Amino acid sequence: MNASCLQYRLTDDERRFFNEQGYLILEDALSPGQVSALTEVVDDMHQKRVAEGFDPKKALFYPNFIPDNALFADLVDYEKVLPKVWGMLGWNIYLYHAHLIVTPPSGQAKDDKTFGWHQDSGRINVEVESHPRPRLSLKVAYFLSDISEPGRGNFWIIPGSHLDDTLRFARGRQAGAAAALSSAGGEP
Repeated sequence: MNASCLQYRLTDDERRFFNEQGYLILEDALSPGQVSALTEVVDDMHQKRVAEGFDPKKALFYPNFIPDNALFADLVDYEKVLPKVWGMLGWNIYLYHAHLIVTPPSGQAKDDKTFGWHQDSGRINVEVESHPRPRLSLKVAYFLSDISEPGRGNFWIIPGSHLDDTLRFARGRQAGAAAALSSAGGEP
């Protein structure tokens, strides 16, 4: 990473939005060339799993994929994103979890009961007794396909829910929930 990354530092408006809403979307974070190259690699990985017997209509969850291709490793300290991360968490950071998800059309009718609502960080949310909870981690997601409208493999968020220490999630649609929306190459 070089000094040019400083032009992508977290702005005051981005910090304010993230602190209030709990997420940030960076439109066009990846170039069309990056999206194309990454899509080819991911499609090849998915097709390999399908050839091995994986159901092509089910979502593929593939953990620890970063070492599989240098293009993935390049995203870990990507100059347009890492400055946003260190702006939110500080410099003492590391990657501790990564997974690749492919969500092909299933052919099934839409069913809101499939949402698995949760707050990331698992046990920490239960065991750390403070208010507000300390910001110990955040998730960076790169979307390679167009999720500009719901129903395209989007994940759903509840804006501001990071400020609630006592969330109780029900199955199905959650009040205040919204699909993360972005064009191809954007990144919540």
